[in-house]
This record gives sequence, C-alpha cells and structure tokens, in this order.
Amino acid sequence: MSYERVYRMNLIMRINHWLMVIAFVACAITGFYIAHPFLVFETGEIIDSYVMGYVRLIHYLGAIFLDVILIVWLYLFFFGHHAYFKFIFPFKPRLKEALQMLKHYFTLKPEDRPETGDRMDALNAWGFLLFIILFKALMLITGFAMLSPQITSANTAIPGGQYVFSGIGAIAYLLFGDLATIRLAHHVMAWILIVFVIVHVYLEVWREAIWKEGDMSIVFSGYKFVRKKK
Repeated sequence: MSYERVYRMNLIMRINHWLMVIAFVACAITGFYIAHPFLVFETGEIIDSYVMGYVRLIHYLGAIFLDVILIVWLYLFFFGHHAYFKFIFPFKPRLKEALQMLKHYFTLKPEDRPETGDRMDALNAWGFLLFIILFKALMLITGFAMLSPQITSANTAIPGGQYVFSGIGAIAYLLFGDLATIRLAHHVMAWILIVFVIVHVYLEVWREAIWKEGDMSIVFSGYKFVRKKK
C-alpha cells in the first residue's frame, strides 16, 4: 500500500489549536472551582486569602483568549488553507458522507469508510462547526451574560464596556430567558464540550492506530498521509 503526504493544517491553524487547548483546560479547571469552591482559609487576613478572585481572573482571561481564538476560527472556516465550509456544502452529499463516516466508527468495517481522498471528511467539518464554533460561541455568550449585571462604567476599563456586556446579556436573555437558565445552559455547554474533547482525542488516537495515516501528527507538523488511488 503506497501513501502520499498531504498538507492539512497550516502554522496559524496549529498555533490556534494549541492555544485553544490551553485556554479550554484553564477555563474548565477554574470553572469547576468557581462552581464548587473547596479551598477555605479560616485564619489570617481576608485580603491574603483571595483564592476565588485569582481563580475567576484566570477563568476570565481564558475566556478572552477563547474569544480571540473563536474569531480566528471563524475566519479560517471560510478563508483558511482548507476552508471548512467547503466540506459541509453541497449539503445533501456531505451530510450523507458524514453519516457514513459515523457508521464506520460504529461498525469498524473498512468498507463503510467513505472515500474522501486527501481532503477532510465531512463529519470532521460538521464537528468543527458545531463544537468549535457554535457551542463555544454559546459558552462565551452565556459566560459574559452572567458577568454583565456586575459591569458598570465605574468598574470597567474598556471604553463602552458596560454596553458590550449588556448587549451580550440581551442576546443570552433572548435565547434562554432568565439568569438561572443562562447559568444552566453555560454548565450544560461546558459538559458538552468536555465530552466532545474526550471523544475527539479518542477518535484521533483510534484513526492513528486503525487507519495508519498519521492523523495525530497533523496538529504538530500539519501533514498526514493518505492512500494513493489505484
């Protein structure tokens, strides 16, 4: 069986990928602590026990990084080296291909794997759209909406920051109704993304082991190998 080396992820995409990993892990760990704080200091001055404040700061910085990363991914979705939208449209055949790839993951039969050549498979592109863009955007909207009641012109250094936060909050209230539901949606989206990350890593390791096409090397070198057509 002969293979050819194909370029799948450029340098910007790989840097963006690893920055997203770091920011997501930081937000996940600090998010769990914010929801269920377990460090309690009963001695000394309160000012010396500002654990929650530092944790929230890391969480917010991670969210800001994810904001910037989301904007970059949106650009790459349409104008990147391999623009992801090309692998979703035309809609009907790409959806059929995605379902066929999903079937292949369940049956493990080589004959169920759709022919993709050197391009990305449609299921991967749909996962990118849903989990990297849509769900992450909802996470950011609900996160900033929960912060918006605290933001005023007196406590933000961002010019017009209170209007930005209130605008994002208005979108979240329109989508989810009230602050309690927004908080619930934020947590649900977090768990969806955590499950997605676990499944994503598992599938990449599985593809590396079963397909033997170097899928794990894509996020390091940008290259993988595909079987040459006879």
